[in-house]
Amino acid sequence: MKLRIENNSIRLRLSPSEVELFGQTGKVEGISVFGPENQLNYVLVRDEATKRMHASLENQTITVLIPRTFATKWIETSLVGLEEMIMVAEGTHLHLLVEKDFQKKRKGVTPDADAFPNPGKI
Repeated sequence: MKLRIENNSIRLRLSPSEVELFGQTGKVEGISVFGPENQLNYVLVRDEATKRMHASLENQTITVLIPRTFATKWIETSLVGLEEMIMVAEGTHLHLLVEKDFQKKRKGVTPDADAFPNPGKI
């Protein structure tokens, strides 16, 4: 799973195998290690109780929750991504984006074997 953070935006991109794992288990995790006791964990979780996507940051772990209905539609269809804007403070929003990861279409770049075929628009 790829993580991109830019200002108040969090973007997760999942490969086909990660989307499949998410469909089976309801959870996908990634870790970026900065040292022996210093790492950033990021987790995508299918949640039964939530009605909207949301995220939290606790104990060096970013957790993004997706309602079951959103997750099912995303996994079982050609829908590319899920998006939510969350108000986190007066006048401040957190932009969440969870997407299927597509192969790059550039000359000289070997396509990633574990990526969705590029539909030609991305």
